[in-house]
Amino acid sequence: MIPVLLSVLLLLPLLAALVMPWFSNRGPAFFRIAMGFSLIELFLSSFLLQGDYASGSWVFVERYPWIPSLGIGYHVGVDGLSLWMVLLSTLLWPLALFLSARTMTELPKVYVSALFALQTCVLGSFVALDLVLFYAFWELMLVPVGILIGFWGRGARIAAMLRFVLYTLAGSLALLLAILYLGVQYNTLQGAPSFDFDDLRRLVLPYRAQLWLFAAFGLAFLIKIPVFPFHTWAPEAYASAPPALAMLLSAVLAKMGSYALLRFALPLFPLAAHYLGPTLVMLALLGMIFGAFCAWAQRDMKRLLAYSSMSHLGIIVLGILTASRGGIVGASFHMLSHGLAMALLFALVGLLEARSSSTSLDDFGDLAGATPWFALYFMLAVLAGVSLPGTNAFVGELMILAATLGARSLYPWPMLFTILALSGVVWGAVYMLRMAQKLLWGTRASSSTAIPSDLASSERWVLGPLVLVLFVLGFFPNLVLHSQAPAGSAWLRDYRKKLAVQAPKDEAVLWDPAAEPAADAADAPLAMRLRGMR
Repeated sequence: MIPVLLSVLLLLPLLAALVMPWFSNRGPAFFRIAMGFSLIELFLSSFLLQGDYASGSWVFVERYPWIPSLGIGYHVGVDGLSLWMVLLSTLLWPLALFLSARTMTELPKVYVSALFALQTCVLGSFVALDLVLFYAFWELMLVPVGILIGFWGRGARIAAMLRFVLYTLAGSLALLLAILYLGVQYNTLQGAPSFDFDDLRRLVLPYRAQLWLFAAFGLAFLIKIPVFPFHTWAPEAYASAPPALAMLLSAVLAKMGSYALLRFALPLFPLAAHYLGPTLVMLALLGMIFGAFCAWAQRDMKRLLAYSSMSHLGIIVLGILTASRGGIVGASFHMLSHGLAMALLFALVGLLEARSSSTSLDDFGDLAGATPWFALYFMLAVLAGVSLPGTNAFVGELMILAATLGARSLYPWPMLFTILALSGVVWGAVYMLRMAQKLLWGTRASSSTAIPSDLASSERWVLGPLVLVLFVLGFFPNLVLHSQAPAGSAWLRDYRKKLAVQAPKDEAVLWDPAAEPAADAADAPLAMRLRGMR
């Protein structure tokens, strides 16, 4: 194994962001050079598959002091849950650059540099194991996204950019305060500062403190996902963003929020997560159904896909909050599945926008006859998006629904939550198939838009492997689950052990993850222990 592989994966896009402005942007050679950097990144990330994920522990770990006096370090690593988020990111960036080469005409040097800088921030958020390091990547992501929407967006792009930045900053401020509080508490108990996740997860905080801190972490992560009612930035940002960024917002950046909820919020504050879990699930499911109805009402395809993404992400949050092995692994698998399907849909809509300067359904119709290759790819992507059996999305959703039905953490409403989730899935199929019917076989309501050309051979070759992956993972999910399942089991084991630890009412204590919980604490009903801590 390459000992500094993760650092190389973080630094290569940053290097590309710095050197790309020095190349000439005349002709296709500029984007070929950018594509070369991105393909090297994808190739290097494939070495992550050589790691031993059977134990569910961190691999490819790197740890160096950064600001030792404050307990801040450079600590990165991956397990079976974060592995596939990293691979998803490195897989979709070449597609984003390919899409950009067909849609970008102004200031390509700055545009490509911003895309590469964004990749470093995204990858850093998925591999960081120091909370300050994670926060740095999380917050720096605002800069390239703001630049990309503000300069290359369409419509009310400035308003969309400001709303995205302000929403994210509001959540990030709460997150920063919570991280600092954790660091102070650890320093008080241990006598040495640290923001390392492996250290901070040893903290067992009083129940009320957990509630406030979980709310702070949750606010930042739910905004990024987004979950109702923190979603209002998403439709404008998706509709205004350039095609490649719209694809990345839904396929990758939204997963940063759900991944962080799984990785940090629940393990650090298990009592609060257990107590507030049903409330958050209700919000997620309400957003799932609300997003489905909003998607039904949209005439703009990018807005429709934005609401669709919000709706489908609700079931991922549901899987995480079941705090069960099936729910955790299913949510992790569905994050990958949803990212692949939405990437393909946004890429196809982006290519259509580049050809016609429109994403309105009223401007299109009967594309199945005029553009058969586009129609084939689009219909396959839609079928994956509606979780057709045999596609990858079906596997994740089935695991989450089965876990929800038996989730003790959602008592007494697991059946209700399962029914609501199923209704959201059904409505998702309705509006997605309706969009496909109107676009591919419907009658155009406007004759002002020329019929676009079909997918070129290069576009078919680039998008073809992505279509293939949707069905390969549907029939052979163990290609992914073999590494996710051990990590999910390890996550659940530590979560339940910490959930059984009872801290004094107004004091924080340090917990040893290797120690077994006391029998009286582990066997006491959780509801009784919660009442005793209030």
